[in-house]
Amino acid sequence: MKSTLGMKTIDCKLRTEEFAELMKVKPATIRRGYWDKGHYLNIKPLKLPNRLLYWPEADVLDLLGSEA
Repeated sequence: MKSTLGMKTIDCKLRTEEFAELMKVKPATIRRGYWDKGHYLNIKPLKLPNRLLYWPEADVLDLLGSEA
């Protein structure tokens, strides 16, 4: 799923459940961080009209790469 914010295109492919699995936490942990702070580990999702969150895969992979 691609989103265009202004002139920038963001490629968002990860659902919250997939993001949580990669981070080895529960999906509720990801959602709580988003609702409390507007982000989870400085990664902001794309919020769809049906209230689902899609997370930018490139940002998540960058975060995982920096942790290794």
